[in-house]
Amino acid sequence: MKRIHLIHTNDVHSHLEAMAQVDSYVMRQRKQWEINGEVGFLLDIGDHLDRARWETEGTNGLINKAILEKSGYDVVTLGNNELLTFSHEDLNALYENSSFQVICCNVEDPLFPPYQLYESSGVKLAFIGVTVQYYELYQSLGWNVTDPFVAVKRLVDELRTYGYHIMILSHLGYPSDVQMAKEIAGIDVIMGGHTHHLLEVPEKINQTTIAAAGKHGKYIGHLQLICDDDGDLVDVQGGSFLLNEKQSPRVLQVLHQHQQIATKKLNEPVTHLEDELLVNWREEAPFANMLADSLVKWTGVDYGLVNNGQLLYSLPKGVVTKRALHTACPHPINPVVIAIKGSELRLTLEQSLLEEFKEQKLQGFGFRGKVLGSLSVSGMTITYNPTNPPYKKIQKIYMGRNLLDDDNIYHIATISMFVYSLGYKLLSRAEVLHYFLPETLRVVLATGMQSYHLQKASKQKRWIISSPMEEHDDSALAGT
Repeated sequence: MKRIHLIHTNDVHSHLEAMAQVDSYVMRQRKQWEINGEVGFLLDIGDHLDRARWETEGTNGLINKAILEKSGYDVVTLGNNELLTFSHEDLNALYENSSFQVICCNVEDPLFPPYQLYESSGVKLAFIGVTVQYYELYQSLGWNVTDPFVAVKRLVDELRTYGYHIMILSHLGYPSDVQMAKEIAGIDVIMGGHTHHLLEVPEKINQTTIAAAGKHGKYIGHLQLICDDDGDLVDVQGGSFLLNEKQSPRVLQVLHQHQQIATKKLNEPVTHLEDELLVNWREEAPFANMLADSLVKWTGVDYGLVNNGQLLYSLPKGVVTKRALHTACPHPINPVVIAIKGSELRLTLEQSLLEEFKEQKLQGFGFRGKVLGSLSVSGMTITYNPTNPPYKKIQKIYMGRNLLDDDNIYHIATISMFVYSLGYKLLSRAEVLHYFLPETLRVVLATGMQSYHLQKASKQKRWIISSPMEEHDDSALAGT
């Protein structure tokens, strides 16, 4: 019998210290393989990169590449973080001369072949990479990302005829992995990611083994393919295991070297602030006003809206560096312009005054903060009474100089995470008119903060507490 090892990571999201543990585990395993006369492959299932990590931001991902190469990764696939937060030019520079192979069967680009083939001791393995399809987002960036199931099935049918065992590196998420195992015959193993699911014990659907190692490098996947002397696969063993290794000195050295590069890059000045920009997650504050105004300036529309929880720290007056801006706003989140009905905008603004929304804990879709927070606006003025009942607190909303019309459609500059139904979910009903990619909110802020006019405007109140005697303008919200 022959034993082939597959060690896999997924959704590391630039938790780079964890990669030092991964490297120690892999080195120990490789020594044992050599003693036993066995072979193995080291694989990553996507979202290794994350610009929320300052070293990744400051080296444009080169630190991640260096660590993958130092650990001797063989094959990796692309996650949405790679495709949505790095441009074509960034990924070409990152992967063009790498020692590992980047594969993805549903991204049509010559840099990323659909699969990688190996043959060892008479066992033929085909690794196929596949990633989640965010069609409109990818299209706006110039990526042609096709239907993952169609692409995988075509390759499985083709490669099976040549005697290859099929190993899928899937950044589609657990539900899609299950669906793929049910619908596409001939897949031997699916190693998954994207939804951060952990399968300590792999699942078996039909003849397909499904595995996944959680997130952030806390666990590591280690499968063993047991093959007979004819090269036929007879069993898949192993699972995902909690990492408890000493950190590899060689990876820590790579980390330290690239931290110096990132520090030099991120110490570059962005602008000079005449006054500090304060953060307050629960109510209006200058920094969130600045972000809302910057979104309007960047997108060219008249109105903007953003949650205060996007900004994690205040900025003192004086010189602002790229590092300070990254610390305050680390999220890989992008600007969007939506078209929303006035009544739904009004209801969203009412929700932002409620404790359940201000204190709502969030995770995912690029958000790296703690809570949702209230809303800050640009181009709008809202008068409200905080002592009024829920959904009856707002008395007037001015869009510029005109009162909001519930039946009108307004074009609003906001952020991509709202489109995915995270946070203020009514915003996800709106029509998306334009995605601005791959620019993050930091880029938008850096541009806006260079304007003395916007610095001054950020102090202007947009939420005005009104008299308790004023009546609510819209009785339609009663009973909402």
